[in-house]
This record gives sequence, C-alpha cells and structure tokens, in this order.
Amino acid sequence: MRKRYRPSERTLDLIGITLVAFIPILLLRPFQNAPYVDDWVYAWSVEWLLKHHELRILEFSASINVVQTLWGALFCLPFGFSFTALRVSTWVLSVFGLWGLYLTLRELEVSRRDSVLGTAVLAVYPVYFLLSFTYMTDVPFVTTIVWFFCALTRAVRRQSDRWLAASSLLACAAIGVRVPGVILPCVIAAVLMFHGGKWRSSPIRYVWVILPLLFCGAMLWWFQGHSFRSADLTYVNGAPANKLKQIRLYGLQAFPSMLVVDLNFLSGTLGLALLPFLSAVKKADLVRVAVIAAVLAGALWLQVNQEIKYVPPLTEGQVWSVNELGATQEEVSGYTQLSFEFLRHWTWIAATMILGSFALAGLFRFSRTGGEAGIRWFSLGYFLTVAMLWLFYDRYGMVFVPPAIVLVLAARPMQRQAVAWLLVAALGAISLIGTRDHLEYNRTLWAAVDYLRRNGAPDSEIGGSYMINGWLQFAHPENGTIRGNNGELEIPWVTTKARLRYEISNAAAPGNLVIKTLPYTQWVGRPGSIYILDQLPSGQR
Repeated sequence: MRKRYRPSERTLDLIGITLVAFIPILLLRPFQNAPYVDDWVYAWSVEWLLKHHELRILEFSASINVVQTLWGALFCLPFGFSFTALRVSTWVLSVFGLWGLYLTLRELEVSRRDSVLGTAVLAVYPVYFLLSFTYMTDVPFVTTIVWFFCALTRAVRRQSDRWLAASSLLACAAIGVRVPGVILPCVIAAVLMFHGGKWRSSPIRYVWVILPLLFCGAMLWWFQGHSFRSADLTYVNGAPANKLKQIRLYGLQAFPSMLVVDLNFLSGTLGLALLPFLSAVKKADLVRVAVIAAVLAGALWLQVNQEIKYVPPLTEGQVWSVNELGATQEEVSGYTQLSFEFLRHWTWIAATMILGSFALAGLFRFSRTGGEAGIRWFSLGYFLTVAMLWLFYDRYGMVFVPPAIVLVLAARPMQRQAVAWLLVAALGAISLIGTRDHLEYNRTLWAAVDYLRRNGAPDSEIGGSYMINGWLQFAHPENGTIRGNNGELEIPWVTTKARLRYEISNAAAPGNLVIKTLPYTQWVGRPGSIYILDQLPSGQR
C-alpha cells in the first residue's frame, strides 16, 4: 500500500522551501538588469516578441526555447522588457523545481526528513543556485524534467491516465526549452512497455508517447522559417549549425570513446553535487564503491590512452570552477588565466574519482517501493544523449543531479543527518559567496557600459567581451559596423577578433588611454578593477 502523508504537512514544507529561497534574494539582490554569459541569446527572442508580436529565435541559439520565451515574456508584460524580469522568471521556475523534487521524493515514500534534505542538496548545488538568477535554459529544463518525473511516477504508481497525460504535456514543455527533451516520450514508452503491467494493454495510452514527438517535429519545422540571422557564423566553431555538422560527420565514429568520457564526466559531476550523501555510506557499500572506482580508473586510462583530454571538476571554463562561480571574468578582454596545478595532479583526480564512486554506488541500490523506473530510463537516455552531443559541461551535467538525488534517497533512509546538513551548509556557503562575487563583478562590468553610454559613446563602438558585444551588436545588428569580405556582419568577441574603439577590459593594456577605472571587491579571491579603454591614437580622439 502506498503511504499517505498529510496535505498540511506537504503544504508547510512547500511554504518553507519558498521562504528559504527568498533568503539569497534578500542577501544578494541578484536580479540585475544585465545579461549573463549566453542568456542574451535567449533574451533577444523575448524582446523581439514584445516589440514585434512575433516569435523568432536567433540563429546563434543552441535551443529552440519557445516555451521559455513565452514564460519570460509573461514576466515582462507588466513593466516591459528587462533582464531583471527575465531573471525573476527563472528564479520562480527554480522554486517550482524544488517543489517538484520534494513531491517526487514523497511520492516514492521517502521520509519527510529525507525529502527536505534531498531538496536542499539540489538548492545549494552551486551550478543550480547561480543559474537560478539568470535567463539561461538550464534551470527551466531541469524544472520541467523534475515535474515530468513527478507526473510519470504518480501515473505508474496510481495507474492514472490523468497523470500520464500530464507527463506527456510536461515532456512537450521540456522539448520547448531544449530539444534533447525528446528523450522524455521515449521514457514514457519504456515505462509503459516494461513496467505498465495490465495498464499498458490499451493502445490509446501510447497517444501520450506520440504527442511530444509530434510537438518536437512541428517545432523543428517551425524553426526553419522563424530563425533570425544577425551575422556570419560560418567560421564560428561553437555555432549550433557547425557543431551539429561535426556531430553528423564524427558522432557515430566517436561515440564509443565519448561514452568513456561521459562516464568520467558524470562521476565528477555527481561526486561534488551529492557530497552531503557521503554521510549515508555504510561498510557494506565499500565493495561496490571499490568496484566502481576500478571501473572509473579503467575508463580514465582508456580516455588518456586514446589521447582524449580529461577535464577534472572545478577546472577553468566551467560554471563552477575553483577560480570563480559564474564563468564570467574569462569572457572579458584582458583576462589572465590563473594556474591551479593541483587540479591536474593525480591526487585531485583520484579524490574526485573516489567521490564519484560513492555517488554512483548509491544509484545501483533499488528501492523497495518501486515506481522510479522512469527516472532510471531517463538517466540512461540522457547519459547516451550527452555522449552523442558532446555536452561535457557542468551546466549540462546538472540535469543528472535531481534523478540521482531521487534514486539515492528512494533506496535507503539517510543516516547521520547532522553530518549531511553540515555538508549542505558548506555547499550553501560556497553558493552564496560565489554568487555574491559573481554579481559584484557583473555589476561593475555593466556599470562600465552605462558609463560610456552616459558620456555619449554609441553602442556600435563599445566592446571587450562576449556578453557586451553579443548583446549590443549581435542581438542588435543595427549597431554592427564591421563587414566581412562576403558583406555579412561580423561581431567582435563573437564571430571575429576585430576590436572596437572602446574596450572594457580586466587589464589596462599598453598603448590605450584609460578613461575610467571601476574597482570591485571579492569575498573569495583577489579584488580587481574594470578598465574602460580608448584604443584610438591620441590625434584621432
């Protein structure tokens, strides 16, 4: 018999989750009216929709995120377009994601105490925490998937057509944020065929498998006539069309090797994200952990032997690195790459591999209640998707974290809660401090842009970073001034290495006039300054 829990208990916990989610808002004031890394790409669609009453997607976008665009536009309606409103829209979805995780855990008969702990583990995971205050696609995608888990789990355990329909609609929503969500209808099909029992006998239920696939096909067809081309992306390796071309050419050939890379990537991601669950390890788990550690060591040997670069967790370039939380400073002119050799040392690699072994060991325990089959099918499907599409970046790996939390807690009650909460607090401190430092840097960066604008500099002459040039010129091509040999627009820091008159930089490069210096403070790491440079010779100023 499925255990019941009091509605009042559930309501109180959801209210508590929401109130705690307000704490970083009060402490950090994170809703800046400024872009974060790539989110200007997705913000453009909202701005275009509000101005022209037409839904379009930038050709440079890695996601056909029509659902997220409509959601963001809803938050902009009261006061007009702003990054502040878009950041709020993502934060709301972030809270919904925590609700969905809590309810999924309770549906699988995880205790109230453990369900709150599991929700907290996701909430303080630094990648999830920081991205909750941006307009990136990551948190919306995770939230729709978590609610998909909740609906499908209820559908299977209650043999409910209503919840099966809800899971299908949530699959559509996930696809409308990121196309890889197309694995979700495959998950529904697998659950019906292998775990549906007598319930699977009705063919009508497979309509809920077909619906998201039709939606995905319609969205891809629609995109062909509703993409917007700003500049020439022919030679931009990171452009979606070029990356898909590489995958078509080499994807199948490289797939076995990428599975090995994916295994190491997954272990590193979950080893850090599930750190609080170390307190649940028992002596009986050590054999399983040792076997997994041996497999990971063999996978690492294969990866190195095939001369495929291994990138340990927290290395530079990730959202969460030992240098900064946010991956923003490295996207600005004059950045000096810091050397953290210990991240390449075998002791750090071994430590992360051992943490990953403990995390993965928890996934191979099966709950006594059942019902989590859809989550296991999804985890397998997304693992294959990451390997096929080469999504080896920590914000893509974040999608593994909620299903891992569910699978670990559904299998065994958490022991030594005090230790687990201590580790949650440690990750929470990292998230708060790291996000504060990121916000201070980003505020100073865009204060430099505002300074130039106030003093008469046109947007067409302001540059110095991927975010600044991306938003001011790529997203607004009327501000572009550089044309390539083919006559198409080229954008500094996005499609070309050319420079504009005013450069906002991390360093005062020789030969440039320093117009303004804007200092910023850091709670962790060294303080610094943003420099506004005039690159024209003195006689031409």
